[in-house]
Amino acid sequence: MANNIWHNSPIEMVQAFERQRPEMRAEQGALVMWAVLGVESLHYLDDLVSEHTQFSPIPKHSPEVKDISHIRWAAGTSISSIDLCAAALGREYCGQVGEKKTKKFLKSSKKTLELRAKPPISARNWVDDVFFDDRYQKVIEARNCLTH
Repeated sequence: MANNIWHNSPIEMVQAFERQRPEMRAEQGALVMWAVLGVESLHYLDDLVSEHTQFSPIPKHSPEVKDISHIRWAAGTSISSIDLCAAALGREYCGQVGEKKTKKFLKSSKKTLELRAKPPISARNWVDDVFFDDRYQKVIEARNCLTH
């Protein structure tokens, strides 16, 4: 993977993370790598859109088809990448398996509050920052409209 958008190689960082507890961290590392690849694909999409806008559109497809395809790609991939990061946090700190939603950390049930207290404050702050960000809410609404 080209290291064109990352200050440090994501693969090397995930490998270092996994080496700390190899019996525990392979799944979290895989989730983070899928999230990284999702972000990389968003950069690719941006490059693709820039190239076709500047030069020539793909003649077989209408502009509307291109636009909706790109919006679905961007919205779905953005939310999936965030969900994958939340799943990695849930597995690392809360012992959750199979749960990928950031919202799970924010529900007011007693069990969720107990789970939410387990990650370090920096992880809880990240979840709050994401969940309460207006842009996240707009992207998740767009994703939901286009997929559900």
